[in-house]
Amino acid sequence: MGGGQRSYLSGVLILIGGTGLYPLAISRGLSGGSAVSTTVIACACYLLVISPWGIVTTGICERFPTHIRASGYGIGYSLAVIVPAFSGAYM
Repeated sequence: MGGGQRSYLSGVLILIGGTGLYPLAISRGLSGGSAVSTTVIACACYLLVISPWGIVTTGICERFPTHIRASGYGIGYSLAVIVPAFSGAYM
């Protein structure tokens, strides 16, 4: 299985597993479930969703030349701060 296939597989795993575990953790916490089971579910969700991102940086560095990585990061960072920049207006 190639690197590209593994990244697609981890994306699907994050989508399905994270989307399923997160509401389960929230409902258990709000319904008065035990703190231990809620914590275990929340930790499993966190590990499932966050852990694959450890390899993303390496994969991006190997796949794209520096000038493309830098422009993608710049655009992504710039777009991510536009909505919070208007918080004074909508608060």
